[in-house]
Amino acid sequence: MQWNMSDNVFANNIVYAGPHCLISVTKTEVNKSQPPALIDHNLYYCAAGAEASTWAEVSGTITGFNNYVQSTGNDQHSRFLDPHFVDAAAHNFHLQSGSPALAEPPRIHETRRRNRCGPSHAFHGKRSRFS
Repeated sequence: MQWNMSDNVFANNIVYAGPHCLISVTKTEVNKSQPPALIDHNLYYCAAGAEASTWAEVSGTITGFNNYVQSTGNDQHSRFLDPHFVDAAAHNFHLQSGSPALAEPPRIHETRRRNRCGPSHAFHGKRSRFS
């Protein structure tokens, strides 16, 4: 995300952490009374699993998806599960049919939509629930 951000939304994304299962969530803010970004309704994945995931923040690192959610308040409606990529090892991140990322319609927080961050990709002609 951008430097000195405010009023941003990072939602409806698939975040693949790769073999190290390290996810950086460092954010800077302009207005201390308002969070720099709303982060929610995302799908996270690494082969090591939710409990092995490491979340790097300015204040340190947090191990485990549930600990990250509880500690930061981010991603209250997000999930950590296998999105069923066609072949992540070969960098083919298209989604297989039956992927949980295709199961629900996207949810975007309309009140903060104007600064929405994140890609809007189509996979196999279908919108991902998280794109």
